[in-house]
Formats: sequence, C-alpha cells, structure tokens
Amino acid sequence: MFKNLIFIALLFTALFGYAQENSIKKNVLNEQSVVRGEDGLVYPFNAWKKLMQTGKYGIKNRKTVTESGQPEYLIYELSADQKSAYMDKIPKPRASDSFREGELFNGLRITDMNGNKYDLRDSTGKIFVLNFWFINCPPCKSEIPQLNELVAKYKDNKDVVFLAIALDEKYDLKSFLKSTTFDYI
Repeated sequence: MFKNLIFIALLFTALFGYAQENSIKKNVLNEQSVVRGEDGLVYPFNAWKKLMQTGKYGIKNRKTVTESGQPEYLIYELSADQKSAYMDKIPKPRASDSFREGELFNGLRITDMNGNKYDLRDSTGKIFVLNFWFINCPPCKSEIPQLNELVAKYKDNKDVVFLAIALDEKYDLKSFLKSTTFDYI
C-alpha cells in the first residue's frame, strides 16, 4: 500500500512538473519571426540570418508585438566588448592530440591541387591558420566569406599562412572553386 502511494505521488509530481514546463511559452526564432533593424525596418529571414552568421550582430526581444500578436525582435550590431564576451562564452574545440599548444610545429610536406609543393618544416616562425572543410558541409561553405576577409586582413603579413585542407576529390574541388572564391591556399 505504501509503495503504491509513493508511486502515485511520484507520478502526480512528474505530470504536474511536465504540465508546468509546457505552460511556459518559449519564443523560438525561425522564418516567421519578425526581426526589425534599429531603423524599424523588418528584415527578411535570409538577411538577418546572414547577419547573425557573421558574429557581428545580436538579436534581442523588442518587447513589442505585431498586429497579429507575434513578438518582434531587434537586430543590432554588437560592440567590441559584446563580441569579446560572446567569443568567451562559445564552446571551444578540444585540444588536438597532434597539434599541442605551446609546442613547436614540426611541419609537414603537402602538395596543393595545382601541384605546388610546400614544405612546412622550413616555415619556422610562421603562423599557420588551418581550415578543414568539405564541399557538402553547409557551415563550411557559409564561413568562406569570413575566411576570405581574414586572408585579406593579413595579406601583407608574410608570417601568416592560410591553408585549407579539403576532404573532397580534386575534380570536385576545382568545379566548386569555379563558382566560389576561396582565398586560402
């Protein structure tokens, strides 16, 4: 009898908790969300999504609603401090077993898809920015404009080398790069 009573109490608690959790309305940003700029204009989904992907913008609830009762959001440019705080909060990749922080990079020999050979063992003092990607990776493709901006920013610094290591066949890469500019080696 006591076991049954405890079971019923636990069941009631679980159901009550589930009902409470589901009664809280959560706002989720999607294609139907109304996102306005600081000038009051409504941004289409693709526009505000691309802005958010740059890492230079944030979105917050305007605490207003449309005529149909849909919540409105504000997209705004992040300050340098806000960007820094955001970058500090995002998850970082785990440390690599192959490339250890603080250890001297021993280099490797590689050949690019055009047949140019590189011996990275002779590159003491250089900074290598490696990007591992593949053609059918949506996040990989969406970050290419930002990576190109990074290359342009350091174009005059010969001590910074940008290498993209692709996981695709040479033919597929050449075809892809005909329609997409990617400034990494």
